[in-house]
Amino acid sequence: MVNPLNLIVHFGNFLAQQLGKPEKSGAICGFLRLALKKEFGTKGVDNLTPDKLKQVLQGELQQKLMILKVTTLSDAIAATMKEVTRNQSLFTMNQA
Repeated sequence: MVNPLNLIVHFGNFLAQQLGKPEKSGAICGFLRLALKKEFGTKGVDNLTPDKLKQVLQGELQQKLMILKVTTLSDAIAATMKEVTRNQSLFTMNQA
């Protein structure tokens, strides 16, 4: 069983790479977790699905990063969403 926080770290680090940010800084992971929590509450974080993650990537997280004037944001979000689709099995393992 995969811990949902591990999924947040995995995809947060992937997004950080896409944005040219330090992968292990945890800043993007923190923003991702806050966005998930704001959008879906604690249960949304605990029961993370590919659809929830994609929704947050396109919505709440994107808004937070736009405020910070992150460049290449749309390309980074698109690449991360493709990564979520490619790795849907990680979410299935989380449901077991």
